[in-house]
Amino acid sequence: MGKAQREKGKRGERATAKEIAERFGVDAHRGWQARDGADAPDVVGLPGWWVEVKTGKNLSPKAALEQADEARKPEDVPVAVLRYDREKPMAIMFWEDLLHLMQTAGVGK
Repeated sequence: MGKAQREKGKRGERATAKEIAERFGVDAHRGWQARDGADAPDVVGLPGWWVEVKTGKNLSPKAALEQADEARKPEDVPVAVLRYDREKPMAIMFWEDLLHLMQTAGVGK
């Protein structure tokens, strides 16, 4: 991966962290990315969540979510934030995790 791609990735992680911090009033920031990224999620500051951020033109949602799932702590919910070039960001998570989130939010009965 070239320097320009790494810088784009950093910008995507910073933007995601800033959006989370502003929305939830938490100290969200980029995680420690020194080695393989398994030490910390791309964005830290949301207890219980492992946030993996991918930025670029050709992203693999499945690979991003699998990376988050493999690196996370057992108690964390893996989520991948996909920031395609010049498009609205999106997130992907496992169906079971979304159902649980909906249940805890009081959807339905």
